[in-house]
Amino acid sequence: MHPIEGANALVGGTTAIDLDTRTTAIHDRNLIIPIVLLVVLAVLMLLRSSVAPLILLATTVLSFGTTLGVAALLFDGPFDFAGADPVVPLFAFVFLVALGIDYNIFFMIRVREEAKVHGTRSGMIRGLTATGGVITSAGVVLAATFAALGVTPRCSWRRSPSWSPSASWSTR
Repeated sequence: MHPIEGANALVGGTTAIDLDTRTTAIHDRNLIIPIVLLVVLAVLMLLRSSVAPLILLATTVLSFGTTLGVAALLFDGPFDFAGADPVVPLFAFVFLVALGIDYNIFFMIRVREEAKVHGTRSGMIRGLTATGGVITSAGVVLAATFAALGVTPRCSWRRSPSWSPSASWSTR
């Protein structure tokens, strides 16, 4: 094949739409995730500690990565679900980081209060005892909500069986 001079052809159709969607989702993910992490780090610095914000941010990012990994394994393996829309990792990041940071702060404030009175080890145990049930319950409710969304007959974040999830889940 050779180019035709003066031709101004554009490609359309499902394949072109999927490529544009995937390209845009990857660009948005690579732009938004670092910005959100920087803003969250700035907010966490208000805890008046230099190490705690880094640890809280690291645990939240680790939780996000673990969630994506487990989801990819389950949906590609036993559920035999072809994949997710390319924007799902970005949406998952926004939800998981927002909720994860909230509950991390909620937990650590309680631990700080308990540690002042009972010492670090006992304060950590008391803080976990006091907040663990609430945080776990909220997580179960959130998981059930997303599970209900996942089984709806018309779900815009599910893809056709011919689509490959590797483009969406990759870290490009």
